[in-house]
Amino acid sequence: MSGTAETMSQQAYSIIKDRVLNGTYALDQKISIKELTEGLGIGRSPVGEALKRLEHEGLITISPKSGNRIWNPTLAELEQLMAFRKMMEVGALRMARDVFKLSDDLLKLCHHMDEAMEDEDWMRYEAFDYQYHMTLIQSSGNQYLIDSYRLVADKIRLARNNMTRTFGQSNAGHYDIANALKRNAFMAERELDKHLTVSRERFTRS
Repeated sequence: MSGTAETMSQQAYSIIKDRVLNGTYALDQKISIKELTEGLGIGRSPVGEALKRLEHEGLITISPKSGNRIWNPTLAELEQLMAFRKMMEVGALRMARDVFKLSDDLLKLCHHMDEAMEDEDWMRYEAFDYQYHMTLIQSSGNQYLIDSYRLVADKIRLARNNMTRTFGQSNAGHYDIANALKRNAFMAERELDKHLTVSRERFTRS
């Protein structure tokens, strides 16, 4: 692939992935290469390469019979995804090297989420929510854990598109975790477990 083709493929990949994660497409929605090429003004080959990358990441499925569709998880897949998420985040919290700095960093993100809610900017809220949980993961200092979490982080964001979010309640849970870190690591772990359990129940009820 030439340099120009790679650039076009990367551009198509970035645009389509952003649409997938911000809820432009519904779960299981069929996406047409023809419509994408016409809408993006990018050739069929770069768009096809972009879709293959997204398939590799598990965000879309490509089938000769059903075409290109947004990933639509089964209940069993959601259960496994959320169990993996809890294992990763609780494990990261236990390995956190500086819980006071982590608490401060998380509280700053909570404030940003408050501001996003005041502005009713839900995409900005989601971005800070993602950053909150990634900050928690990165606090472990364990690159294998960080890389493993990144493999499923986008799927978690995509699955959220199919659930009813209660942003105020969600951010209250974020505050509880961050504040508990300053008092007792075990309390913080309990608050994190509670927060993730509530999220899991919302995912599987949707």
